[in-house]
Amino acid sequence: MMRFRYSNAAPPGGKWFYRLNGLWFESYHGKNDLLDKVRKHYAVNGKEVPANLDEIVCDFICQQLPDGFCEGEREGKPDFEAKPLTYFEVVMELEKLFRGRKYRYVDSRTAKDHGTVCYSCPANRLGMCTTCNGLRGTASKFIGGRTVSGLDDYLGVCAAYRVPASALIHVEPVTFPVNRPATCWTRAYERTATKVADSKE
Repeated sequence: MMRFRYSNAAPPGGKWFYRLNGLWFESYHGKNDLLDKVRKHYAVNGKEVPANLDEIVCDFICQQLPDGFCEGEREGKPDFEAKPLTYFEVVMELEKLFRGRKYRYVDSRTAKDHGTVCYSCPANRLGMCTTCNGLRGTASKFIGGRTVSGLDDYLGVCAAYRVPASALIHVEPVTFPVNRPATCWTRAYERTATKVADSKE
């Protein structure tokens, strides 16, 4: 398991977060507040709270943070989860993905559907605060300022595409990383692209 390098450390942006059975928990009031929310969820559902819940939550957070915040091993994680993200890598991947390419934008309802999938996706990295470092604003410029009201705050950096998910959800993707969750909405586009390519042969 991973743990914070310093006992008084906090995630970037001061947001503590955890995903349990597809549900998202977060708090800006500290780790104990987050743990209380998770414990209440266990209690409401009649489940026993793990004795090491604190360690489990810290490991979950650390697995998504850039190098330097935590120590310990990244074990048993898919590539898209185990590989740390850095600010400069995300900026560079944004440039590679969007600069000079003309994408077809999806309508607002489709973008919201994409974002809903991303919200509960294990590749949705909220450990990198996209507002406090300007990443969301930078990404927004590539997609003409498009937003999805009520969802953007819950979308971090996609660990598979290595770019802010708030930008990715607005376009029809033309590249498809191998290491993506099985539930990724881009797989439907990949299947369509494969069929089109096969029909041209």
